[in-house]
Amino acid sequence: MNKRSTISNIIYPTRCLSCSESTSQAFLCKTCESGIHYISGEVVSPNLDNKSKQYSVVAYEGPVLNIIHHFKYEKSRSADSIVDQWVRRIVDRLDPFDAIVPVPEHWFRYLRRGYNPAAEIGRILSKRTRKPVLWKALSKRRHTRRQVGLSFEDRQANLKGAFQRPRFFADEVEGRHLLLVDDVLTSGTTVNECLTVLRRSKARQVDVLTLAKTV
Repeated sequence: MNKRSTISNIIYPTRCLSCSESTSQAFLCKTCESGIHYISGEVVSPNLDNKSKQYSVVAYEGPVLNIIHHFKYEKSRSADSIVDQWVRRIVDRLDPFDAIVPVPEHWFRYLRRGYNPAAEIGRILSKRTRKPVLWKALSKRRHTRRQVGLSFEDRQANLKGAFQRPRFFADEVEGRHLLLVDDVLTSGTTVNECLTVLRRSKARQVDVLTLAKTV
C-alpha cells in the first residue's frame, strides 16, 4: 500500500460510522448520508417557552441515532468530524450571541465518561464563531439517573433543581445573550432546568442549540 493510500484510508474510513458497511466516502455511506433529515435551523418545541429561540441541525432518527451514540459514548474521531460539519451548517443561521454555555455534567458522570458531549459541541462552536465558552455559568449539583426510558413526569422529577450557579468563581451572565448547547432535545426537561437558572441569574436572552431533536 503506497503512502497516498495510507493517508486516504486514515482520512476516509473504509466503514460507515452508522451501519458499519464498507464505504469509499468519508465517515458515512451514501445510504446513511441520504437518510439524515436536516432541519432548516430554528425549531419549536412545545415544552419550551417562546422566550428562547431554539435551533437544531438534524432530526434524531435513523443514522443520527448511531452517530450521536458514537459521539457521546465512544469518543469517536469520525463522529467528532461529523458534528463539526453539522455545526458549520447552523452557525450562519444563529442570532448574534455573546457567549456559549454547555449543559454541564455532574462530576461523577464526567469522571466515568471522561468528557462532556455538550462541552465538546461548545468547543467546536467556539472555534467556528470565536465566541467564548462560559464553563462556570452552570453546574450540576447532584448526580441523576439517565433520562432514557423515563416518562415526561419522571424526567421532570429526576432533574428538578439539579442545576445551579457555581458557588465559587461563577462566570458573569447578567445582561448577556447566551447560547445554551446540548446534544439532543427530547422532552426539553434538561434545557428548561438550565434556562431557569440562567434567567434567574439575569441573562438578557438565552437561546438554545442542540445537534439533534426528536420529531
